[in-house]
Amino acid sequence: MGNDGTIYATGIENINYGLPKKGYVYAVSASGVLLWESEIKGKTVSSPTLGNNGLIYVGTADTYGNGHLYAIEPNGGIR
Repeated sequence: MGNDGTIYATGIENINYGLPKKGYVYAVSASGVLLWESEIKGKTVSSPTLGNNGLIYVGTADTYGNGHLYAIEPNGGIR
């Protein structure tokens, strides 16, 4: 949770029609309003973690076992 009460969560697209499922990171305000969502590749393997620098970190893994660490800006932009 951010200092301003923003909640960060992850989720996956439920319908994939045989294609790889898409993962997302969401930011929701303290009042419950969706602020942004960012698409990430792979299945999330960690909860979003807020760094001292304000970045949101999320770890993922694809079907081949490759891991990725995402650093996401407070506005939803991916570094």
